[in-house]
Amino acid sequence: NPENFQKSLKNFSKKNIEAVFWTANAWASYINLSRDDPEAVSELWKAQSLMERCLELDENFYFAGPHLFLGTIKASLPKLLGGKPEEAKNHFEKALKLSNEKMLMVRVFYAQFYAVQVQNKELFESQLKQVLAFDVENAPEIRLINTLAKKRAKKLLENIDTYF
Repeated sequence: NPENFQKSLKNFSKKNIEAVFWTANAWASYINLSRDDPEAVSELWKAQSLMERCLELDENFYFAGPHLFLGTIKASLPKLLGGKPEEAKNHFEKALKLSNEKMLMVRVFYAQFYAVQVQNKELFESQLKQVLAFDVENAPEIRLINTLAKKRAKKLLENIDTYF
């Protein structure tokens, strides 16, 4: 029952944020890998609800991870299925600000999901070029994810004509 699920989220406090955040990420990853399974896809709202609770508890957690997650969800879904590009843009912008622009995956997903959804080629290019110009040593604690972001940005730019 969705109402009971939503109520149960109030039981989580800031001390639970790590578990709630990573559970939401894992759940969304499972759903993403199971896009051809309607039952799995129908649970996206639960992962999103968990992340919305994380946002309430600490929007700064893991380099503004709740904003990155919610921006990605709201930008990747078509409007007909609940996509909200302008809300997504706000989440991406907030994530950039709160992470001091160190979490490169924010720019990658901003380009890949939001810029493509609204067909803004200039934004797409500028976000990805900023990723490529960033020195991963400026954020050694997230060097791995930033290195992956740079690889993804390069591939997205190489295939720009596919999106625009």
